[in-house]
Amino acid sequence: MYEKSDSFNQLLTTYAQGAYQNPAEEIDLTALFFPALKVGSNVGEFDKYAWNPALTAVDTLLARDGTPRRIQMHKEPDFWNCKPNALEIATFRPDVMQDDAAMLRQDKLRTLMSAQFVSRNVAAVNKVKGAVQAQSGKGVWSKSDTDIITELDGLLRSVVMGTGRKANKLVIGRQAWATLRNHASIKDRATGLAYGVNTEALKEMLSYGVAEIIIADTTALVKGQMTELLGTDVIALYNEATPSRDDLSFGKEFTLMPNGPEVLSYEEHAVTIADVLLWSSDCKVTNANAAARLVVS
Repeated sequence: MYEKSDSFNQLLTTYAQGAYQNPAEEIDLTALFFPALKVGSNVGEFDKYAWNPALTAVDTLLARDGTPRRIQMHKEPDFWNCKPNALEIATFRPDVMQDDAAMLRQDKLRTLMSAQFVSRNVAAVNKVKGAVQAQSGKGVWSKSDTDIITELDGLLRSVVMGTGRKANKLVIGRQAWATLRNHASIKDRATGLAYGVNTEALKEMLSYGVAEIIIADTTALVKGQMTELLGTDVIALYNEATPSRDDLSFGKEFTLMPNGPEVLSYEEHAVTIADVLLWSSDCKVTNANAAARLVVS
C-alpha cells in the first residue's frame, strides 16, 4: 500500500509481515474471530445477515404459467471503514551505526508488533463480547452436578439453529479449560485417559460435531491490571477461513492490507531514526447468529 512512499522500508516490512502471519506470542484472536477479507477501498458497503433464507421451507412447485418463488435474502446494509492505525518507535542514530544495527531495529519492531497484537486482540474480543451475550443460567461449572458436555452441545446447537451450519470452532479460554479438565462430569467420561481429557477426546464426547476446539487467550494490561481476555469464556462459532462479502461467517476483518502491516522509516531529527508500523482494517460482526457464548463461574 505504501510501497511508492520515499520512506517505505522494504526490509522491516518483510520482517513485520512474517511476524504478523506467524505470531510468536499466542493464537491471534483477531484472526480467529475476524478472518481477513481484502477490499479495494477504505469505505464500502456489505450485507449483515439477519437470517439465513436457506433454512426456510418453501413451496417449490411451479404452477402452469406461473413464476418461480423468489428467495428473499434477509440482510441489513452496513458499512466498513478501514481507518489507518499506526505505532512508532525510535532508534538512537549512533546505535544505527553499530554492527548489530539491523538486529536492534528488528528487536524494536518486535516490540511494536507485540503492542499491535495485544491492542488488536483487546478490541476484537470486546467486539465479540458486545455482539454475543452469554447464555443465561449456563456455565455454572463450580457445581459438581453440572453436565458440561450438555452445555457445550447446547452452544453448538445454537449456531446450527441460527445459521443452518455446524459451528466449525469451539474457542475455550484458559481459565474455562482448567475448570473443564478438572470437573467431575468430564473426569467420569475420561476414564482410561492417561493424562486426562484433551481437545481430541473432548470432540469425541460431543454430540454436535465441531471441526476444531481451540484453547486460546491473550494476556494484556487492561486498565492497570493483567488480564486474560477470554479467561472464563467459551464461544462456539461458524467462520469461513477465507471469507467473501456474502458468506455466513460470524465476523470479518475488512482490510486493505491482508498480508499485514507495513513499515515507514524517517529521520526524526539529527540523532534519531523513527520506524512507523502502519495498518488499516475494520473488524465487523457480519452474522451474530453464527456464534453462541457462555461464561464459566
